This record gives sequence, C-alpha cells and structure tokens, in this order.
Amino acid sequence: MFKSNYFVILALLFLLAVFTSSCATTPVSQEKSEYIEKAGHYEDMEDYEESARWYRKAADQGDADGQAGLGYMYYKGLGVEQDDNEALKWFNKAADQGNARAQNNLGGMYYYGHGVKQDNSEALKWFHKAAEQGYGATQNNLGVMYENGQGVEQDYGEAVKWYRAAAEQGNPDAQYHLGGMYALGRGVEQDVNKMFMWYHKAAEQGHPVSQYNIGIMCENGHGVEQNSTEAVKWFGKAAAQGFEEAENTLKRMEVE
Repeated sequence: MFKSNYFVILALLFLLAVFTSSCATTPVSQEKSEYIEKAGHYEDMEDYEESARWYRKAADQGDADGQAGLGYMYYKGLGVEQDDNEALKWFNKAADQGNARAQNNLGGMYYYGHGVKQDNSEALKWFHKAAEQGYGATQNNLGVMYENGQGVEQDYGEAVKWYRAAAEQGNPDAQYHLGGMYALGRGVEQDVNKMFMWYHKAAEQGHPVSQYNIGIMCENGHGVEQNSTEAVKWFGKAAAQGFEEAENTLKRMEVE
C-alpha cells in the first residue's frame, strides 16, 4: 500500500483546445477546403485578421470547420473583437452539423457559463456528442465530469472508461487523470505500476503535474526503483514550467 498523499491529484479540466484547421471533421468542397487551408496558414503565421477572414468565407458558405474556426477566433479575440455571443453562435452552427471541435467548445461554454447560463447538464450533453466521435480532448473532459459528479451522478467506472479512451489516443491530460485513478483506486484496482506508467506517458509529453508525480515516485521508490538523480530530473522539468511544488521540492533537496 502506498501513500497517495505523496502525489498531487488535481481535478483539472482542460477545455477549448486550440482549433486546428488542418484536421477537418466534415467533408468539404475543394473551394471550402482552400478557405480552411488558408485560414490555418494565416493562423499559424499569427496573422489572425487574415485567418478570421478566410474562416468567415468558409463559415458563410455553411462549412462546419469554418464555423468552428470562426467561433474560436471570437472566443479568443483573435483577429476579431472578443465576443462570447458570436463564438456561441458559430459553435452552435458547427456543432449542429456534427463538428466535434465545436461540440467540445460549446460544452466548454456551458461548463464555464461563457455567453450562456452555466449549465453542467448541457455541457455534458455536448461533451458526449464529441466524445462519442472519438475526440480525445472531450473524452478527457467527460471523464472529469463523471469523476466529480458534475451534471451527472458520480461514476468512477465511467470516468475511467473515458479517461482511458483519450489516454490511449495520447492525450496527456487523460493520461494524468488515469494515473490518478490508479493512484486512488477509483473505478479500478489501486495499482502503483499502472499509476507510474500513465503518469510517465503524460510526463514525457510535458505535463508538469505528472512530471512532479514521477519525481516523487522516483524519490520514494514507488512503482520504480528509488533514484534521486531521476527524481531531480523530473522535478526540474516541472519547475521549468513554473510548477511551484516542484520548485519547493528542489529547494528542500538543496538542488540549485
């Protein structure tokens, strides 16, 4: 039996992931595809006004990826004045066409109460739609809601199901959360080796809390052979991202 209080098990919810226009989720005509390609190009170049112009061209023709992209630009205030109501309008149009990114972001709007009255049940509805299409970021979000009983009865088994679906696609937030479920024995049998495995996968992708947790496990010999050098390495990676607990741990270990 290991001491779960060694670890930072946070209920983090990562929403509204950056929209990537290069991954269309609905069939488009050649002309609309060119609009999306140009929008993505200018977005990568950080010319947001031009990017928003091309997203609008596609959106005005009913293209779901263009609508989702334009909604994101309004949500973040990129190339257009920030406007939650406009973001909501375009996310709704794209989500109604089955666009997974828009469904995820629309769920986020309801979760946070941006442009709409806060409503966990409505957030859950839209997250389910995107998650069932295999959208990893949303599967992670759905797992958090089941784990915490937000908009639905708390269900650790269902949380693990969605975390695993996202984690197996390489989503670092879900890998971190799944590691936490194994740490606490929620919806799965408590397993220090699987906890280490999933934290390590997330840590390798730069997830700072997972990096810190791997450092703690290496320092204390939980799920892995005790190795102070390896612990310092992972604490350093987390500290470099501004994770305060890692910074404090390095000070405690008297490491510059």
